[in-house]
Amino acid sequence: MRNQMVALGAAFSIAAVPLAGLPAKPPHPITGTGSPSGVVTTSGGTTSDGTTSGPTGPSRAPTVMYVLHGSLSAYTAATATSPGTVSITVSSSNFEAKTLRGTTLTVPVTTKTHLVLGRSGTVAKGDLGIVKVRAAKLASAKVLDLADAFQVIDLTARRIGTPSTTSDGTTSDGTTSGPTGSSSAPTVMYVLHGSLSAYTAATATSPGTVSITVSSSNFEAKTLRGTTLAFQVTAKTHLVLGRSGTVVSGDLGIVKVRVPKAAGAKALGLLDAFQVIDLTARR
Repeated sequence: MRNQMVALGAAFSIAAVPLAGLPAKPPHPITGTGSPSGVVTTSGGTTSDGTTSGPTGPSRAPTVMYVLHGSLSAYTAATATSPGTVSITVSSSNFEAKTLRGTTLTVPVTTKTHLVLGRSGTVAKGDLGIVKVRAAKLASAKVLDLADAFQVIDLTARRIGTPSTTSDGTTSDGTTSGPTGSSSAPTVMYVLHGSLSAYTAATATSPGTVSITVSSSNFEAKTLRGTTLAFQVTAKTHLVLGRSGTVVSGDLGIVKVRVPKAAGAKALGLLDAFQVIDLTARR
């Protein structure tokens, strides 16, 4: 009996030892306490490597197409050995509009950038235009400055200049160039279904714009699906926008545009919208 009492006393003595006296658990060999080397977190929680920070560490942020409208300047063409640049003073954007409005961004232009600059192949300072950039959603202006331009469209050169020519020899006015001049090409009506954004109404002195992220089309459906296209809206564009007279970004809708049949999808970003229908506003 005495031996049992001694054993119980020893057990209670061990249980009474404070936890602080025990050795600390070694840190996990993989999990660290700081952020990844070279990753900077912006005010919106988006890091410079395209992730968003959180209590459990960074997670990959979705990539979206920023469609920036504004005044173009400082354009230099890319060469085989070095990129060019284009600057835009932003008047409107489909994402982060309040943050970006009024800022001037200088974006790299590469040989992969889709250019719509007219036959002069350059940009006059102050020309109205559009710059499209793929970047992480909620990206800051600093991040956009580092991303290559996906597309650059000089709207002024299109409106008052001569027709621009695509890589397959088809011009934006629906003709094909050749050694003896140009000949008229048949046109078709593209009916594009998708998500609308970046809508601005036309005025008496300048055209407006509308962008659509295509989900389906009656022509070139496989090529166009998932792409974001920007069109001019003029006084002749047929608008079905509901009583508000505008488009809320993300509204489902339809954009119709006439395009030379031989040109295909390459020429779609060059033309005026024939009709814009906001299905969400109508519903």
